[in-house]
This record gives sequence, C-alpha cells and structure tokens, in this order.
Amino acid sequence: PVVTGDAELDALRACVGNVLREMDARLTVHDFRMVKRSDINTLFFDVSLPQAWKEKTADIYENIEKALETSFQSKYEVRITFDLEEFNL
Repeated sequence: PVVTGDAELDALRACVGNVLREMDARLTVHDFRMVKRSDINTLFFDVSLPQAWKEKTADIYENIEKALETSFQSKYEVRITFDLEEFNL
C-alpha cells in the first residue's frame, strides 16, 4: 500500500519529482513507497515516460540516485518500474 502523511516519504517523493521535472516535465512519479530494513531502505515507485525516454532509463536512475545521495543522509536503494503505456493510449 502507498503511505500518505509520512514526512520522510513525502520529502523523498518531492525530491524524486523535482529531479524528473528538471529532466522533462512529462516525466511523472506515482505509486511511491518505501520498505525499511535494518541495513538499507528501498524505494519502489513507477515513472511514466514518453517513448522518447525508453532508452534513457539509466540516466533517470543515475540522476535520482545522485539527488537522493546529496539531499539525504541515509542510503536508499531505488527500484523503478517504467510506464510507457500511459503515453501510447
């Protein structure tokens, strides 16, 4: 389930959203959630992107990971599901 009203999660979601908007205003994040473990926290979310970004998913990962590393003290593992379908309807 997607959690709402959690300050840490809201800040992480905002950070990821800002990174995506800076890359391309058409990139959006949804279904944002986190699994906390003793050794690392894992962020799971979907990114909707146009077909033109299909081959640039590594760039998206890299920019998000850099922003999270810069903005937050904790280390986060990032798992993204890329959604191309929304732009092809």
